[in-house]
Amino acid sequence: MLKAEIRYLMVFILLVSSSFATQASANTNQEKVVFNESIEVMGEAYTASQVDDGVKVTTTIIGAKDKVVVVRDKVEDEFISVASEQWTLQEEKIELQKLNQSSLKEEVKGNAFSGDVKGNWVYGKWRYYTIEIPDKAAAITITALLCSYIPYIGKVVGAIASLVLIYGVDTGYFGAKRDYKLLNANYMMEKQQLKMFEKSNYTKLIKNETKESASLVGN
Repeated sequence: MLKAEIRYLMVFILLVSSSFATQASANTNQEKVVFNESIEVMGEAYTASQVDDGVKVTTTIIGAKDKVVVVRDKVEDEFISVASEQWTLQEEKIELQKLNQSSLKEEVKGNAFSGDVKGNWVYGKWRYYTIEIPDKAAAITITALLCSYIPYIGKVVGAIASLVLIYGVDTGYFGAKRDYKLLNANYMMEKQQLKMFEKSNYTKLIKNETKESASLVGN
């Protein structure tokens, strides 16, 4: 019994450190899969995935007609490449320029709350983002932009990205939070929340997207 509790505690500690230390990992070169999800944007189905090597974040979005790979340098805080199977080199250059016209302001509110080692939810902090959205960028570019700036929103980004495009948002106000519950030594339940607000004080809610799913510990 004691050995099992110690094992759960060790897994719990590793999970917390890997989930909330995204900024601290900027000096490492170990590649980490952030998410790999099926999403829908403006009625179109895509597969979205992201890996983080500590220095660069690479977001890949694959649809029926195209595959786009966007790379953001976390240290320099700039997008360094956009590659598409369908766009010309000039179109890729234009989309890269649009991404680098964007800007990010982030603030953290509240405290993370930890439940028991196993069986209860561990609640993350709400993080709020003000993002300048580039004008007339492609749907797939907007989706990659949100994924690159806001961690762990692969499950919920589709609906929010669609609203950004529908309303032609030039400045987006978002709140994001990630909670999880350790089910056993191998699996956890994860909850992702992404909110979109009308104003910069983050009070008038436009959309709240929440999804839960089970996944392997460490993914």
